[in-house]
Amino acid sequence: MEIWRDIHGYEGVYQVGNLGRVKCFERIDKRNHIRPGILLKIKTKRMDI
Repeated sequence: MEIWRDIHGYEGVYQVGNLGRVKCFERIDKRNHIRPGILLKIKTKRMDI
């Protein structure tokens, strides 16, 4: 079971889990549209040296 905690400075907006995943909460944007809460995708960038 993943344990979620608020991110300092972003309380009520983002949380990070003990498995390293980040989620954001449902919110209302500047145009009064409801944006659903989601788990953010992890992106890695491959660099050849």
